[in-house]
Amino acid sequence: MSDNVTLNRMMLDMRAMQLESQIKPAVEQILPAQHDLNVEQKETPHFATLFKQAIDSVNELRQESSDLKTRYQFSDPEVSLSDVMIAGQKASVAFDAMVEVRNKLVQAYEEIMKMPV
Repeated sequence: MSDNVTLNRMMLDMRAMQLESQIKPAVEQILPAQHDLNVEQKETPHFATLFKQAIDSVNELRQESSDLKTRYQFSDPEVSLSDVMIAGQKASVAFDAMVEVRNKLVQAYEEIMKMPV
């Protein structure tokens, strides 16, 4: 369940970064003098860092699922069929979510490329 929570948290972080990137230019136009102030700003992780963490998380889920399947096939008494099925579903859902995020990124990239300069 914590992997699902982690994935949901990453998706929320990515949405927050998207909103921030849309709002920040508008605020800078309204309040350009704010950059002159020595206000300590909170460092936000780069999108690439968040995306790599999400991919690594999905990869870990897939590897865990594969490991449990192999252990179950070799009759490991500590691994039950329900554990294998749950791990497989977690990996599948995480992978499907990652594919959807990738598709949205490609779609956004294509829209940006169609914009006149």
